[in-house]
Amino acid sequence: MDFDKVIVEHLLAGFQEQHGIQFPGDRVALQRVTDAAERAKIALSEQLEVKVMVPFVALVARSPTISQATLTRAELESLAGHLVDRTLSVCQEVLAARELKVEDLDDVLLVGGQSRMPLVRERIRQFFGRSRRRPSIRTRPSPWARPCWRTRWIRTTRTASCWSTCCR
Repeated sequence: MDFDKVIVEHLLAGFQEQHGIQFPGDRVALQRVTDAAERAKIALSEQLEVKVMVPFVALVARSPTISQATLTRAELESLAGHLVDRTLSVCQEVLAARELKVEDLDDVLLVGGQSRMPLVRERIRQFFGRSRRRPSIRTRPSPWARPCWRTRWIRTTRTASCWSTCCR
C-alpha cells in the first residue's frame, strides 16, 4: 500500500500543478485516484510508461475536472526506491537474527505485493547475489507455498529454502 501512496501523492501534486488548485479531499475522488495509482503501478511492471486519467477529481468553476498524467517506470522507481531499500534492510535484519549469510540461502521466494516490479526484482537479485542466468528468484508461487515456507523458516535454524526441503 505504501507504493500506491507515493503514486497517489505524486498524482495529486501533478493535479495541483496542472490546475492550480489543491485537491479538495473528497473521499470518493481520492478512491478513484488510489485505484488509478494501483492500475498504473501494475501496468508499469510490464510497460515503460502509462497514461493515468482520473475523471471528476474536483469541481473547478462548477465544471468537473479530469486529472491526466503520464507516469514512467523511471519516475515510479525514483518515487518508491526508498521503500525497496526499507525492504532490503528488513532482509538484513532477518538474516542477522537467524545468524545466516546470503550465501546460505538456496532460493529467494517473492510473494505478492510488488514482487513483479522490475526494481524490486533487480535489487533483490543484487542483494542476494543472484545473476540473471541463475533463476533462483521465484514469483507467485502456489497458494500453499507461503504458509509452508513460514513454517519451515520457524522450525529451521540454518536454511530458509522451502522449495528444496519441505515443499517438493
